[in-house]
Formats: sequence, C-alpha cells, structure tokens
Amino acid sequence: MGTKLKSVINPRWSCHYHSTVTVVENYVEILSAIEEVSDNLYNAFDVDTVATSIGLCRILKRDTFRFCAVLMKKVLEILKPADACLQLHETDMNESTKVMDTSINMTQSLRSDDGFDALMLKFKKLKNKK
Repeated sequence: MGTKLKSVINPRWSCHYHSTVTVVENYVEILSAIEEVSDNLYNAFDVDTVATSIGLCRILKRDTFRFCAVLMKKVLEILKPADACLQLHETDMNESTKVMDTSINMTQSLRSDDGFDALMLKFKKLKNKK
C-alpha cells in the first residue's frame, strides 16, 4: 500500500482531495485492515478499538459511503485547480471569476445523465472490489 492518509484539519480542499483519493484507491486494503482489527483473532486490541473498528466496517461497507467517496473524489478533483489558483497572491478578481465559473460548470455537468452514469460506473467498480 504505502500511501498515508493525510490529516483533513487543513482547510485547503487539496488536502481533502488527497485523503479522499487515498481512501478510494486503497479501499480494499483499508477495509481489510479494519476488519482484521474488528476480528481481533489474537486479542491484540482493546475492547474500545475493536468496537470502533466494527462501527467503521459497517460504515465503509454501506453503499452510501462508497457512492459519497466516489462523488467527493470527483467534486474535489474539479475544485483542485480552483484551490491552487485562489491560493496564489498573483490571482486577481478577473482570473478568480474565470476559475470559479469553470468549476461551477464542471460541477453542474455531474448533474447530467452522462455525468451521473460516469459516477455510477466508478461506484460500481468500488463496490465490486474485493
């Protein structure tokens, strides 16, 4: 695996994006690790940790979680260029407006049949990962 989850305390959208990508791309490995803790076959974990991991497993296995993860990855991917641009001191109001208009248009495209179908395809791929 080798990819670390980043803290999402940082208010920049790019930090949320990287964490979301890590969860989506390593979903099976993350779920497997949490299931190992919840199974606690060797009594290696305390009761609170096991209870927390059981709850996390339930959440991670929900279709709503998987769909939201795929959706948020796409939304944050759309916002990534805007986040980078708006952090620059050189960005003026005209440039900011252009970047935001592009982000809005791309986000609205997710509401089309094609946009939704693409999200559903990614959701189904994530759901079928074992």
